[in-house]
Amino acid sequence: MPQNLKRTLSTTLILAMILALILIVSTGAEAVGTPYRFVYQVDRAAVPLVTSGDLTLLFQVGDANTIEVVDENGDPILYTYRPESGTVMVTTSAAIIDLRFETENESPQLGLVTKGFLLDNKRWAWSHGFDGTEDLESSIALFNQRNWRGTIFLTGVLVELRPALNFLSQEQITELVSDGWSLGNQTYNDYTCQPIIGSEVTTINRNQQTLTDIIAESTRPDYVPLSFAPPCGLNEYLTPFKNILLEGDSTLQLYEGGGRIPVIVDKNAREQFVAEDKFAFPFDLNEPLGRDSLIELGEIDRSIEQFDWLSTYAGPNRHFWMNTATAGGQEENLEAIISYVYNTYGPAGTDEVWVAPSDVILSYFFTRDNARVVVTAGEINSVPLTGPELQRLEEQSQATSTPTSTPVNTMTPTITATPTATITPLPSITPSPTVTKTPTPTLTPIPDDTPEPTPDVSIVLLVLIGVLIGVGLILLLILIGILVLYLRNGE
Repeated sequence: MPQNLKRTLSTTLILAMILALILIVSTGAEAVGTPYRFVYQVDRAAVPLVTSGDLTLLFQVGDANTIEVVDENGDPILYTYRPESGTVMVTTSAAIIDLRFETENESPQLGLVTKGFLLDNKRWAWSHGFDGTEDLESSIALFNQRNWRGTIFLTGVLVELRPALNFLSQEQITELVSDGWSLGNQTYNDYTCQPIIGSEVTTINRNQQTLTDIIAESTRPDYVPLSFAPPCGLNEYLTPFKNILLEGDSTLQLYEGGGRIPVIVDKNAREQFVAEDKFAFPFDLNEPLGRDSLIELGEIDRSIEQFDWLSTYAGPNRHFWMNTATAGGQEENLEAIISYVYNTYGPAGTDEVWVAPSDVILSYFFTRDNARVVVTAGEINSVPLTGPELQRLEEQSQATSTPTSTPVNTMTPTITATPTATITPLPSITPSPTVTKTPTPTLTPIPDDTPEPTPDVSIVLLVLIGVLIGVGLILLLILIGILVLYLRNGE
């Protein structure tokens, strides 16, 4: 081969390699995108007294490649990025959320915020309560092993008079409260299923003071118990409970016994849902929340069928709440259900269920429906947004998820027969009242009820450019291979 031709081919090969490196570096540099920053204030002034103030928020960030979320103190907040919907999910009790990210997506939806139906935007919720404190240690351990919590409904006189038997002692109960368990009111002394007529209000109020004293000794002195369950499910307590609410001196909000179960907790849910001969009713604070007893009765197959039904028919516009109850000594039945739910619909399965005490779930509804999220500041490429731009973003968010007030429970002496939903969610727990903070995003796939954002033209163009560059690099590598072979054969 002539020396000049070999020199020319070698020079061409070197230039081609340099060009390829430039294309790769420039493409990588362009992928960083435009930096955005939005600061949100979560105003909880209208939220009534709650057990937990956690709120799940979903922010539109598009095809983001760098994300940072911090609170008002600059501490990182745990978040989950869902690339399929271009959203960042945050569950927090913080008052300020500072969100920063970079993206090539210039959609006007960027920065849009909506509220989750349930904590961590799960598809349905399950709460479990224990009647009494007898023979509960093994059952409690079953929940703790999964990092789940439930509610212990106390009868005060038994806690004070019989700690030496198989009843939990007051010290054990205090430790459970510190560990995230909830307490429920089951009257102070009516444990024989024979209520003392005329003393129902007194025994409920006295027991509420017992709960308050126990909580004061725990590491959660601000915890507020909201739930009441009548002993033995006696209907004689419903009217006295309503009278207590009308007086307004108690923190109690939720009556668990009889009533409807499961319930629907979606916006404007006013009619019952029926499928496969099973029913779900709109949640209404003016109605008692039912307590399913299939686990207590040992009807494990029927109970599993109920949980399967919840998963089958839950969706973007239909979220359920299932409430169950047992007494102590039901470890075998509980183990079967807990294992099934955990492995099928919990962290070891589809991770679609939120398991938490009933008053924690109710607290989420209060917070979700009454807290107001406002965009207080914004920047695009370090340029502050103007007032009208922030107002547009806030109006878009409010149009997507308009908050409505959920009033504090004011039950009337009679139950209305018309199912009127008082929970209006906004397009919802590990289920713990505290939020772990870390700057590293969790990328584990999670069932997503968030509507997919409108595709942006710039994303399509970037994809096309990437494809063209990829094809060009492949052709270039083929050409280089041919030249190398040619040079070797020329020698």
